[in-house]
Amino acid sequence: MPKSRIELHARQGSDLASLRALQSALERRGEQAELTAAPGLSSDPAQAEGLAEGPISSLLRVMVAGPPALGDQSSQRCAIIVDEIAPPWQLAASELGTADLVFVPGTAQVATLQGRGSGEVIATGLARLDELVSDPTGSRARARARLYLPPEAEVLLYAPSEEPWGPRLASEIARLPASGLTVLVVLENDSEAGLERWRELAARNPGLALPDGADASLLLAACDVVVSDRASLLYEAAALGRGAVRIVPGSESQAAVSGILDPKLEVGPHIRESEELAPAVRSALPGSSRARQYADARARCRTELLVTEGSAAERMTDRLCEHLAGIQRASAADASPDLARGWVASTGFGPRIQPARPLLEGIEAQLAFGDVDGARQRLVAQLGVDPSPSGYRLLASIHRREGDTVAALEAIRAAEQLARQETADALCERGRVLVDSDQVDAAREAFEEARSLAPDLVDPMVGLGSLSVHAGDAMAGEEYFRNALAREKSPRTLTGLGLALLLGGRAREALLQLEQALDIQADNLSAVYGIVQAGFQTGELAIAERRVRAFVELHSGNLDLLFTLAGLRCELGNRSGSLEMIDRIELFDPHYPGLQELRRKLNG
Repeated sequence: MPKSRIELHARQGSDLASLRALQSALERRGEQAELTAAPGLSSDPAQAEGLAEGPISSLLRVMVAGPPALGDQSSQRCAIIVDEIAPPWQLAASELGTADLVFVPGTAQVATLQGRGSGEVIATGLARLDELVSDPTGSRARARARLYLPPEAEVLLYAPSEEPWGPRLASEIARLPASGLTVLVVLENDSEAGLERWRELAARNPGLALPDGADASLLLAACDVVVSDRASLLYEAAALGRGAVRIVPGSESQAAVSGILDPKLEVGPHIRESEELAPAVRSALPGSSRARQYADARARCRTELLVTEGSAAERMTDRLCEHLAGIQRASAADASPDLARGWVASTGFGPRIQPARPLLEGIEAQLAFGDVDGARQRLVAQLGVDPSPSGYRLLASIHRREGDTVAALEAIRAAEQLARQETADALCERGRVLVDSDQVDAAREAFEEARSLAPDLVDPMVGLGSLSVHAGDAMAGEEYFRNALAREKSPRTLTGLGLALLLGGRAREALLQLEQALDIQADNLSAVYGIVQAGFQTGELAIAERRVRAFVELHSGNLDLLFTLAGLRCELGNRSGSLEMIDRIELFDPHYPGLQELRRKLNG
């Protein structure tokens, strides 16, 4: 029987940690698991195209539940992961009602959600915390290395849903590094002005950083204490043995609403004024005498959230495989692979069909023969797979002939939007040509025009950000690349933000962005050069050496990077490794500038 296919569907970046853990567990079991992004979030079309390759006997879609609702992306053959202690009213009824399986952190959620849909509700724990539970020491060390934190530092994570008390609390947070704490700030909802204030504080306080792009599990692994108003995050911190300080911006009763384990569950001290922050943090640090009074609450959180003690992904895999076996048995009885294949196409994840004028001509022929309903249905199906301005113009014409002016206007708006995007794409290409021709001002005008036509398109932001960085305007470059990164997490947006931060003198923050870019694309030359510069500015030469080494393994003929690697190894005291690179360069170019000087330095 053909293999099943399981699609793990991420709607936003925070979903990936749990889905990657589940994907690894499924693949260890021999299942075929594809991790994809929601339509509009993925920058890689190949991820979507690959789903229809090969025979399919059954397909199970797995998604992460919670706001915002999936809407018409739901499917009857579906499993849902509830990835946090979310109040039940935040979970979309359309999701729960269509799911065969609903995986929740613990028994409290089973009791809350059972009966809200037809599917089975199963307590599994949180898959994204599996590694933190099964290997606490190792995950902590790896997280701190990834975030460039000293192994023995006391680390505080400040992660509010919105910043209470404005600059007052921000000032208190910024003072904590002076007492020996390292502070990580992750803001969920804040204005650009608020973010800029934090960036200025980070630039003035070496012990304070904004680790952009780091997921929640990485931050929890690295920290010792969490300060937040988000009950779910504080429960997770308590379950993992971290200190938890709860910000109470309003009354006690208002603040308690967000906790559904128990509104009265005290996992750590509360603060109602910014002046209470520093003593509360000290009392919450693991090992402090006052922290012991919260031991029972922490144990309850651990029992609830880590119900499978680090094997949540394995528990999900067991139940998914069991469920798939039932689907296969049903498919063998009364379904065919073609039906499953058709379902994949109906979700928009099937093979992309290139724009084809003959197809539209065929639809126009149907109209000419009076088959209006058939033409409309065929055109709508085509637009679901391959939207195009000409297709929507034809649809508008059909609606107008039928007297449905509202639908006709909607189709015309869709045609106009796609046409604007096509024009914006052409303007961006013009901008790149002008950059290559050293016509920088004209290139900027092309990118600006493209951005005004398609404000959400990433290419104009990348173009404008690159021009700003090359002009030495770090602040403008950072703004453009942050906006681009919010829409597309890719090597180019991560590298651009890293170079803008580097230009602005924030080399340690730049390292995190550049490393993420190189994790995706190891031979990203701009990121490699940036990480070398950041490595020298921060003293993280070992990181720079590792990334340059990975590049030259892929491009052994790049003499500039071979020489850079030789210099890094020299600085790190690796004499033999540096001489090895010098010998390799000499084979290609014995007169390479600076080569003999470096050899004399090593032999001196």
